[in-house]
Amino acid sequence: MKKLTSKQFVFIIWAVTIVSLKTYPTIFIHDGKRDTWLIVILASIIIFLYFIFTIKVFRKTKCYDLYTIYCKSVGKIAGNILYGFFLFTLFLTLIECSGIESSSMHTNLLLETPIWYLVLFFTIPAIFSVKNGDNSILITTIIGLVLMIIAGINLGILTAKYKNYKYLFPILENGINKSSLTCLLKVLGLYSHITICFVYIKSITNKNKLLKSGIWALLFVIQMEIVSTIGVLTTFQLERAENLIYPKLIQTQLISYWRFLESGEFFVMLQTLGGWYIKYIIIFDILIKSLKSFNIKNKYLIYILTIPVIIITIYIANNLFRFMLYLNIYSYICLINFLIVPFILFVIFFIKHK
Repeated sequence: MKKLTSKQFVFIIWAVTIVSLKTYPTIFIHDGKRDTWLIVILASIIIFLYFIFTIKVFRKTKCYDLYTIYCKSVGKIAGNILYGFFLFTLFLTLIECSGIESSSMHTNLLLETPIWYLVLFFTIPAIFSVKNGDNSILITTIIGLVLMIIAGINLGILTAKYKNYKYLFPILENGINKSSLTCLLKVLGLYSHITICFVYIKSITNKNKLLKSGIWALLFVIQMEIVSTIGVLTTFQLERAENLIYPKLIQTQLISYWRFLESGEFFVMLQTLGGWYIKYIIIFDILIKSLKSFNIKNKYLIYILTIPVIIITIYIANNLFRFMLYLNIYSYICLINFLIVPFILFVIFFIKHK
């Protein structure tokens, strides 16, 4: 984006970081078991410290371009290779977005609708939003997130009576083990999407307010993820929660008030369709802009990238077990390319600058 304020950047952070941890927590609940909510809290602290550190590096070095930091940290060749891995992970994120939207709708709500139709229904309209430029993306993001937050608050209120907090105990029943570490790594991998937002930092006009706005935005994300994880564990017993593919979609089906208000499909469809659509168009925009660092510019690039996204998504998401395996592997790839590598490069860049 050419121009962005720190307040608008808040919506970018929300759009990129919220939906992954909320939509398919099963991949890490299976490892974290009953203590998953504690592990999410620990991961939240780690990602919060990481975010503060990176923003301070941006401000102290006066360098706000992520590609420049990559290249100046380890040299032009190594920097280009590592940034190429970063862009490859962005492409995998596009598959995550289109795959989750089509798979979740097909699995829980639209059983008779084939995966390929849902993928096309999702990806083709996104071309229009991305092609119309920054204003289109920003307006869609802000309006969509406001509606999502309202829907989320409503769902939180409507599902409150179905939660039993006794399901959170006993705490640390099996102690800290290998599964706990695996859970932590997966949560950090999905939390690390915060790094994607750094591509937009150079476009922010009032960078002096960047840290404050970013902290408030991330705190909002953190409380939402903790509450969401606790909500899943307290609604379902662990034995069921770790085997549900998209537990949030199941959770809303419990809602029943006065024999008038039944289920919460409208709210959850708004969150699922809206949330993943917003994330998809932002990731697509970031990928296209980032490819310019390698002098890859083409007016048909959006169509060229959409075709493999559609083909790969249909193949992977058409089999639920294959798609869950993809999401597990994807979380580790994100951990490496969105968290570990950027953190090391930020440390090197800061030391070199100093």
